[in-house]
Amino acid sequence: MKIKMHYFSSILPTITRLILLLLLLFRSSQISWAAPLDNPINECEPQLAPVTRIIKLGMSTALSGPIQHIGQAMRAGVIKRLNEENCDPFWRNQGTRFELITRDDGYIPAAAAENTRKLIEDDEVIALVGNLGTPTAERAWKIANDAGVLFYAAYTGTDILRQKPPAPFVVNYRASDHQAMNLIVTHIIAQGIPVKQIGVFLQDDAFGNGGLAAAHATLGNICGDCAQAILTMRYERNTLKVDEALRIFIEASPKPKAVILVGTTEPCAEFIRFAHRLAPTTRFYSLSSGRAKLAQLLPDIDDKIYFTQVTPPTSSNHNALDNEDALEGYLSTSFLMDAMRPISENISSASVRNSLISLEQKLAPEDRRDQHTNDQQLMDDVWLVPMKDVAQHSGTGE
Repeated sequence: MKIKMHYFSSILPTITRLILLLLLLFRSSQISWAAPLDNPINECEPQLAPVTRIIKLGMSTALSGPIQHIGQAMRAGVIKRLNEENCDPFWRNQGTRFELITRDDGYIPAAAAENTRKLIEDDEVIALVGNLGTPTAERAWKIANDAGVLFYAAYTGTDILRQKPPAPFVVNYRASDHQAMNLIVTHIIAQGIPVKQIGVFLQDDAFGNGGLAAAHATLGNICGDCAQAILTMRYERNTLKVDEALRIFIEASPKPKAVILVGTTEPCAEFIRFAHRLAPTTRFYSLSSGRAKLAQLLPDIDDKIYFTQVTPPTSSNHNALDNEDALEGYLSTSFLMDAMRPISENISSASVRNSLISLEQKLAPEDRRDQHTNDQQLMDDVWLVPMKDVAQHSGTGE
């Protein structure tokens, strides 16, 4: 797909996508967030027809552990959307109900793999939605793909899920890490910061390495092999062990004027807290992770931190939409529901996958609608948002 990236309050997405997203945002703003349970229960008028068909979706995500705030928020967005759909006469007249079966993986790859097998074999879901994180997706996607079960809208921009040609049963919602990183690096360079004063603080696994590779690729397009000059600082996944990364930062000369963060919320906060004391003018750029939570942890450094996100920035007038992770769950599920509606035959992994690819074609820019985009990624939009704006309208209670 054609890459579309945006600075906050600047260039708008394509008209088709903007209209769709605004309609979805309006619909979502009419209902307040709740703390839903699995297997959404209709809170609407009595069923118009007896329930004769239950469509099961599965989710392996972090409901415990250091990034549980993201998993819980995204799950809330998915269930909110399913609750709306379960009350829609379109499905109620058919006796159809949607259920979500969630298994907690704690952001542990082995647990995600085991959950994926159980969701497919024991729970018989037709799709796995909203997998949280690159290391877990790395273990889970192939299990689903080999079983012919849709692996949809994972919370990651990793290349692992964006193969060429695409894996048959993997369909992404969000923009890739390369697209987000391109926006970050372009902004840094535009501030006049030299490449030798760019650092990357990263999780030492597939997530961090993927982000680092994306930074190298973007810089390679700008200045050839100059990416070798950037400072690399690592930490261990699911820990706050940032001492070694800080040692590298302290010893660096000159100090980085911009640090790209490819990690989870609390280790990034720990690193920023100390690095900011040593270099108060350094800017920090987070690759789509824990925006609102980080704003809560670092309220006094909000003018030095930026985020990329794949959902439209929201205003304080839409309290139900202030959590971008829940919003991503809601919007990605909306597209999944839109793909299911036209299916006249049995709703299965294969039929939903085919309908999603047709929807992808409709979402493509007008000058490419007659061409096959062939990347199985619905959205390409990325926003760069200053944390000071997040702090002003966060209110998420994460």
